[in-house]
Amino acid sequence: ALDEEIAPHDISRTEYIRYIIEVRHDRAKHERELDRANERIEELREELERTTGRIEKLRNEYETETARADELRNENNELRRERNELEENLEHAESRVETLRGRLEAANGSSKNEVGHTGDQVDDERTKSDREASASEDREEIERVVGGVTKGTIDESSSDDSERTDCNHGDDGSEDDAGTQGNDSDDTDAHGTNDPERASAETDGRGADSDESQDADELRACADRLRAYLG
Repeated sequence: ALDEEIAPHDISRTEYIRYIIEVRHDRAKHERELDRANERIEELREELERTTGRIEKLRNEYETETARADELRNENNELRRERNELEENLEHAESRVETLRGRLEAANGSSKNEVGHTGDQVDDERTKSDREASASEDREEIERVVGGVTKGTIDESSSDDSERTDCNHGDDGSEDDAGTQGNDSDDTDAHGTNDPERASAETDGRGADSDESQDADELRACADRLRAYLG
């Protein structure tokens, strides 16, 4: 059979055997290289899968961080808007405090001008009532500006005003007779006359000036607390 295979090729038997050995050797070599190539392909495929998984993980992390960045950006914008609103409220509050201070100073000046002048007792009481109403409106305005922060303090001040009023008046709302008589005596000694209307007007003037000073002190204290809270 070997001779029949060699006859068409015109080669010797020895050369043909050598050829077969070389071919088989090369075939085995190529098969080994092919196996190594297949193994390398598998390794590369596994590495590709790992890289793909890593890419997916990084993509998810990127999307998470992007969402977090958007959230922080929105939060920052919200904080900026809130800061701007607070600054505007602070400016408005400071302007309102200055306005109230001017009104208080004007009220104090007018009350000082009225001290020592006689007048109709009904007009004096009406003026005093108007000043008290104005001071009450100022307190309510400060409470509205602060947003309730100083409400407790103003209520305590109002309670102190009530206690001082109770101390200056009897249970039936009238002034202490002894104090009134003492003031009448002082008026008589100071001016050399015993004019009841003049003495009553001066007494009311001193009381109004004292109340205005107390109201001014309370409102200034409220304004200072307002600035400390907002500043």
